[in-house]
Amino acid sequence: MGARAPKTRTGVSPVVAEGLLTSVAVAIGIVLMLVSHAWTVSSSVRSLDQTNKEIAQQWSMLVVEHAVLTDDGTRALVWISNPGRYELVLLRCVVYPKGSPPPAGGFREVGRVPPAMVQVRLLTCPVHGRGSSYVVEVFALPTHLYMPDNPVANAQYGVTIRYDLKG
Repeated sequence: MGARAPKTRTGVSPVVAEGLLTSVAVAIGIVLMLVSHAWTVSSSVRSLDQTNKEIAQQWSMLVVEHAVLTDDGTRALVWISNPGRYELVLLRCVVYPKGSPPPAGGFREVGRVPPAMVQVRLLTCPVHGRGSSYVVEVFALPTHLYMPDNPVANAQYGVTIRYDLKG
């Protein structure tokens, strides 16, 4: 028998190496699973919020029941009702000559209209310009989407109605 050289290197047994490799792979898999779960939950919450806002827009409706100009022609009296499912915040009401562009202006709360046609609201809207016929334009937003400190934050979910008014 020949003489054996002394061992100079020590190694890890194959069973221990396989166990370490398996535990690292399982740990990476768990971390990836938790990250993907968190992303999925976050994404579904955003998607649900977006869908709810779009549904609120679809169920928001306004009707101009009647409109007349005041005797001096500087204002219009506009009767509004809401056949929709949500209370609406009226953010803009303007009257301008037919064929001209709508006047520039911001949004501010001018009234609220309850849902289900339970009440007709009277608005007094300014008239911009002179003409023989006018357009009444009213913009509203569902109350639960309205932010008083930033009225335009959810403006894309609002509704605009226009009504032809003879002078």
